[in-house]
Amino acid sequence: MLCAAAARADFSTDGLADTEVLAEAIVGQCEAVLDAEYLPALLAIAPRSLSLRVRAARDPDPAALAGTAAEASRC
Repeated sequence: MLCAAAARADFSTDGLADTEVLAEAIVGQCEAVLDAEYLPALLAIAPRSLSLRVRAARDPDPAALAGTAAEASRC
């Protein structure tokens, strides 16, 4: 997901490679520390910029995700 977003944000080839390394590091950390079935994530894409928010959730409550989406849109 991050690599596709980085390509859409017009990252350079080096930026895409860096994004892949970052994505692998995030996944590695999430698996080690989270005790959740769902991992809601919000990704904001702008030219040459990405913003990622991740929140652990045991139950994918649509109302909670909507609040988080509204928060992310202000980033």
